[in-house]
Amino acid sequence: MVKERKKLGLGLLSIAALFLFNPPLAGIWDLLPDVIGYLLLFVGLRDLSVLNYHMEDARRGFGRMIAVSAAQIPAVLWIMTGCQPKGRPDAILLLTFTVSCFELLFARKAFSDMFQGFLYLGSRHGSEAVFKRKKKRRYYTDLQDNATTAIATFTVVFLVIKALCATLPELAALTLDGYDEGNAFRWLYNFITLLRGTAMLISLPFCMAWLVKFLRYMHALLRDIPFLEAIREKYRAEILPRDDIFLKRALRIGAVILSIGICLSLDVYINFISFLPDFLCPIVLLIGFFLLKPYLADKGKLFPLCAAAHAISSAIVYQYSIYFYDHFTMSLALYAEKAYLAYCVFCALKIVDAIFFFAMMASLLPCFKHIAVSYTGFVSTMADGTVLVHEEKTSYIHDMLNKRIRVLWILSALTALGSIFYILFVRTVSFSWLVEFLSCLALGLYLIGTFRALLNEVEAKYLLS
Repeated sequence: MVKERKKLGLGLLSIAALFLFNPPLAGIWDLLPDVIGYLLLFVGLRDLSVLNYHMEDARRGFGRMIAVSAAQIPAVLWIMTGCQPKGRPDAILLLTFTVSCFELLFARKAFSDMFQGFLYLGSRHGSEAVFKRKKKRRYYTDLQDNATTAIATFTVVFLVIKALCATLPELAALTLDGYDEGNAFRWLYNFITLLRGTAMLISLPFCMAWLVKFLRYMHALLRDIPFLEAIREKYRAEILPRDDIFLKRALRIGAVILSIGICLSLDVYINFISFLPDFLCPIVLLIGFFLLKPYLADKGKLFPLCAAAHAISSAIVYQYSIYFYDHFTMSLALYAEKAYLAYCVFCALKIVDAIFFFAMMASLLPCFKHIAVSYTGFVSTMADGTVLVHEEKTSYIHDMLNKRIRVLWILSALTALGSIFYILFVRTVSFSWLVEFLSCLALGLYLIGTFRALLNEVEAKYLLS
């Protein structure tokens, strides 16, 4: 039985607003990361999403914004470290424009769906806070004139102003090329700091006003005790007894987190240093594992230990690679003794790390098999309530999923061997990095496909049963 949250996640929505209201500095620097705000919204709507489809749509939209905001972080790091200074203004413009478009596309709709969900729940459970009018403090049922539609409209205004004030100053980057030297607009980018500061001064009052209004609205909801009690009672009666809802939710989120973790093992080298440190992979995989742990019985006991070992070894390899390329080069290791000894140490560390990676995957894959055997199959319920298990069809489904898991074993071994191949032949084989990259990419893509097949079968089993 899943523990019920007293406030049904509404408290997290208030905290999320603190991470979303601030406009970015210099177009890309977000002092309070939006990804945390969208993550809190996603988690905060966990309980309400199973009560109303509007909330479910909102949660899905905030999930998309988590991906967009998370991708923004490495993009900013690349702009500041790997991008050439001459191309940095255009890169900032492209990133800011892209993120703003996604925010207007996904976040605007997600907020709209969330407020529609409050209107739906409020109309059916007698909420005074949802339908409170600004002038007359009384219950009111006009859906076009209430506190919810007011904050929903102001949220759209806030998102538009935030996006415009973040993007418009960066358009000055377009004046760096394509104009004559005598054209005054040729030097517009010289005033980029002033343009960004002016845009921030314009947007900040709207952002602060939205934060205050949103917090007041959430505070009113939290004080609407009869409304909250009615929702909690509905949740206890209709949702808590259904374990399949929480199983499918954990599998969906766990699949996304584990897929992201495997993708973080991809090595994209910038100046011979991996852009994404490999120690991020086991850390994210641990998060996904503990999310699924209640449904794994006693499987995967060694996984936390293997993942911790891989995280430590990857961190050591990452730090040593920085040291190695600061003092030596791979070509120097062909004839200089000191460089060759350092290269041998590098090889030993990389091989140990590859072994720990395979051990980590070997301890994780039995968990997938347990889920496939325990939570998939073909069952049907008769009119009298009798549950029939179709052994032949269930066996076929299990065999199909187990074949995919066996392929994952092979791809995990090839990924580890690809990492070893890279470090052993990087001095003499120019495409050695490609072998490592493609083997890891194949593992990530096939793992995502396996998760999709697994989730589809879990959904089918509980839909039919």
